[in-house]
Order: sequence, then structure tokens, then C-alpha cells
Amino acid sequence: MGKKQYVKIVILAADIILMYLSLFLVLAVRYGDLSMFPGPQSREFLLQFSIIQVFWLALLYSFDFYNELTVKNIFLLLKNLSLFAILAFASGVVYFYLNLHSLISPKTILFFDVIIFSVCVFLRSVIFARVSGAKKFEKKIAVVGWGPEMEELARDYLPHANYSIAAVFRPNSLNGFEKLDIYTR
Repeated sequence: MGKKQYVKIVILAADIILMYLSLFLVLAVRYGDLSMFPGPQSREFLLQFSIIQVFWLALLYSFDFYNELTVKNIFLLLKNLSLFAILAFASGVVYFYLNLHSLISPKTILFFDVIIFSVCVFLRSVIFARVSGAKKFEKKIAVVGWGPEMEELARDYLPHANYSIAAVFRPNSLNGFEKLDIYTR
């Protein structure tokens, strides 16, 4: 098994643990049930939410949360996390609406579980990005030509898109191109 597969399995395991911790936290606050062995109603929540959480894992996978390169772009992370939270809540509502044999109707618990789990996924992603050194995944580029527009692009856009300028070249009529030392990180 390669390093990338190992990393994906570790992130998946972390997400499964975070899913259940989020649910336990919401149930503990809602019902005051802090015991190691939850009561019958809490067990029903665990059973029903386990079914929904399989779909949530598929959503996380489809939004690329198990890809090392996704966690380093904060804007993409927040966009994908927002979409995940909306779809996770909607899927839970649909599941409980269609599941007429369920003994529970957890509107508030579902809402807070999705919110808490989404915050946990965000924190997990940020921590993973820091620990894994997401900087090393920056794409290095060389720039031909430099002006005010390029300076603005280099300052405002490139770092957010995970690009790093390795070299800047200016056309020179004598030698072809001349390397400038004006902007490198």
C-alpha cells in the first residue's frame, strides 16, 4: 500500500471517529446521557445515523476530502464543506421522512450533528494540511514579463491558488531572456 492510500485510510478512519463523536456529543447534550452504554433511544439514533453516515462518507469522497491537495486551498475547502453540510442535512431529512418504521424523528439532532461534524471535518482538514506540510504541494511557475498587473496577480491570486513563483524572466533583445530577482518566494 502506497503512502497516498495510507493517508486516505487514516483520514477516513478519523472521519468515522469524528462522526460518532459528533453524534455522541449532540445526544449527550440533548438527553444528558453521558454513559458509556447509551440507553435504548440513543442506540436507535446510533443505528439510524450509521446508515446516513455511510452516505455522508460517500459525499466527503465525492467532494475530494480524501485528497491531500484539496485541504490546502481554504476557499475550495469551505465551498466543498458548505455543499457537503447542505447535502448531508438534506439526505438526513429525506432518509427520516421516507423511513416510516423509524422510532425517532431527529430534526434538531440531525441539524446539530451535521454542524458539529462539519466543523470537525474543517478542523481535521486544517490540522492535516499543517501536519502534512501542504506547502510542499505548491506548484512552482516561471513568469515571463513583469508589470503592475503581474505584481497584483502574484500578490492576490497566486498564493490562494497554491502557486509559487520560482523565477521571473524579462525579454532581452541581446540575450533572449534575462532572469530578474524581483519576486521569488
